[in-house]
Amino acid sequence: MKYELKDNKGKLLGIFIEREEDLWLLYTLLRKGDIVTMRTTRDVSIGEGEESRRIPMVLSIMVSTMEFQPFTNRLRIRGLIVEGPEEYGLRGHYHSFNVEPGSYIEVYREAGWTRRDIRRLEKYAVSTPRLLVISIDDDEIAVAEYSFLGLRIISSMSLPTMGKIYEVSVDERLGRLKEEINNMLSIMQRGNYKTILLIGPLLWVEQFKELLEDQTRKMKIDLKIEIRPYGGLKGLKDVESSGLLHKLLGTTVLQSANQAIETALQRLSNNQRTVAIGLFEVKKAAEQKAIEKLVILDEYLSTFDSSQREEIEFILESTDAYGGEIIIVPSTTNVAEKLRGLGGVVGLLRFELYEP
Repeated sequence: MKYELKDNKGKLLGIFIEREEDLWLLYTLLRKGDIVTMRTTRDVSIGEGEESRRIPMVLSIMVSTMEFQPFTNRLRIRGLIVEGPEEYGLRGHYHSFNVEPGSYIEVYREAGWTRRDIRRLEKYAVSTPRLLVISIDDDEIAVAEYSFLGLRIISSMSLPTMGKIYEVSVDERLGRLKEEINNMLSIMQRGNYKTILLIGPLLWVEQFKELLEDQTRKMKIDLKIEIRPYGGLKGLKDVESSGLLHKLLGTTVLQSANQAIETALQRLSNNQRTVAIGLFEVKKAAEQKAIEKLVILDEYLSTFDSSQREEIEFILESTDAYGGEIIIVPSTTNVAEKLRGLGGVVGLLRFELYEP
């Protein structure tokens, strides 16, 4: 993501969206009431009695709702039109922006963009790598992409199982695997991956490795091997829950979040009171300026519930003002599943809370 403040009052932010992760970041930053401006198209009637035509124009809308589905490369922002071409009389009507990689938008916030907002942009707007995972078993091969937003299944295919009962020879199976290699090469070229992880039982991993390693060497892709009891789709879920993927990917945000959650669970098991679980407890900790590290689901930052949003902003402001670290976790990751089990928000505390 590329961004810059466009005015000396710190109210207008220009943002160029480069990748899907930028859409996620924007989703966590925008609030109800923000004014978003971008080039769009809209059906308008040109003259009386004429059919409407879709016309390109620049509109500004006041944000009322948002929809973001990871792995779709689109953020939908809906709101009331506050500025647009006068000749079409669009003010006061609703409009939706479809923001995608390649979009440029400007966001005006009357209260101004805080230092915390800018630090979040600096932290999350950096380019992050993507990892291609190939999971093979005796009867299935599955391919997925792992990124900061989680695991996205690209394809899965049944494989013929060898043996007399199935009447499939070794050569037939190898033929199917060679066909699949061509699909892999197309995926690798489009994704510009630096690392591929091949997982599954030893026999099948070694077989597929021999077919794949020449191509990865030519493409200067690092091929890593992980022997697992399962391959296919089951193997993908297994390796994701192990935490290996975000270690290989080097996503320090997810690693830090996972470590903080593990620390919280350990403190809970030891009956330590230096951990706050759930929104109610974490807010109490924020009131006493006790939060050293805050781990929070992105869903909380994109809520349009005004009372809950007010509580979240108070927690964020308190944590930031007193030197605490804030980690935002995408809801599509396996780390988010652990966090959701703890109420979606966890605070590691500097000291035990005072109970009046």
